[in-house]
Amino acid sequence: MGCLRKISAETILSHLLSRTNVLHQKRYGPFFEEYGMDRIEKMVFDAFTPGMQTILDLDSIGLEELMEISGDPAIDKDAGIYLHIITTTQSSLDQVFWLYVGQSFELRECIGDHNDPEYHRKHPSLHYKVGDSIDDVKSNFVKIATVQGKQHRSMAYLLNIIEMFACCIFQTLRPNDLEKYLPTNVPKPWADQHLNLALPLWQGFSDQAMDETVVTRSFTECLFSTDPLVRQWAEHLRDVFHSLSSSPDPKKREYWRQLIMENFVQTGHNALMQKTEKKYGNYLRHGKECTIRINKQGHPTLCRGKYKLQVQSFNNLGFRLAQGQTVLVRPILMDNPSPLRYVWKASPGDPCSRLLFFVKATAHDQKEHSFFLSSGSKQAISYMNTFVDILEGLPLELSLQQPGRTSWKQVKGNSVYFENNQKLHGTD
Repeated sequence: MGCLRKISAETILSHLLSRTNVLHQKRYGPFFEEYGMDRIEKMVFDAFTPGMQTILDLDSIGLEELMEISGDPAIDKDAGIYLHIITTTQSSLDQVFWLYVGQSFELRECIGDHNDPEYHRKHPSLHYKVGDSIDDVKSNFVKIATVQGKQHRSMAYLLNIIEMFACCIFQTLRPNDLEKYLPTNVPKPWADQHLNLALPLWQGFSDQAMDETVVTRSFTECLFSTDPLVRQWAEHLRDVFHSLSSSPDPKKREYWRQLIMENFVQTGHNALMQKTEKKYGNYLRHGKECTIRINKQGHPTLCRGKYKLQVQSFNNLGFRLAQGQTVLVRPILMDNPSPLRYVWKASPGDPCSRLLFFVKATAHDQKEHSFFLSSGSKQAISYMNTFVDILEGLPLELSLQQPGRTSWKQVKGNSVYFENNQKLHGTD
């Protein structure tokens, strides 16, 4: 993981406050009017600890610099912001680490909960999932801001803004949120690497002391609320959770899949889930025999039930495949996006960017050849995203609830069509 280069904290904070005033005007507008932007900026910087102030002046920020931030929130009774640094005891030049920015009205109590395995069990989260999944984990908490005064709405809003600002500085939010709240000219090398999912700006929205209208409703009711603020909050949480399914980090994808599966089992579909995993698990391990079909344009395609896969032209292969010939096709799922992916136009956020198709075939010269399939079809992205979900054991009905997925139906023999009646690439 690379380093963050020198940043203009003043520019980032000014941009963040401006965007917050536009996107969250109903909630934060009165706070901004009462205190004024200039005063709020001063309050934010005054809250930072000396260690955090030093970080903002550095030419680059990496793990070593973060570990040198002083201040132990585990013994602090004040309200404030902390940074949780999760790494391993193994040292390397390019050590992997995860960051999480959090806040509390009493830091000491909050850090105590974070260090309590029983609390993790009762309050599962991605933050705890990553830390608990590392055998040789090394966990460090450092204090980066302190807020003095009594607990009241204005203090809560200030804590939210400081936490949000720290998340922008350390780029611990989702890529979509960093794009929205950081200036466009700020490089984002740490985007999608860390553990803050929900926007800190929504912190406290569902707490009874802050908003009594929310706690009496189910989450589904909030999604369809007539109050646009409640609906915006619920839509954000929904989108944050489902964005994990397309994360390049395998730990985040596994956390999403685990929660989806737990919910699916609870709704009585355990047998179907196990059948799906068994069926496609064998496909991943051993592959399947598929039949070559030559379409009207002379291009070969691979047919297996409802699936048709595009094969490179004969010229690119360097040998010929015959009509009706049987070959072995094995899908390969990587942990990270691969340059050998089948749909090479897929972005790193697409699940199918991790999908390869490996083929073994005996050509007309009786020699065995091996190659990877490739397709340049943009239409194939959503189709193959669904296919990856199914290979990983996710039932189709749950897959189709995620963004960037498309179902298929089989018509006219083996021809495959998208739901919008656009024919799948390579079909005859």
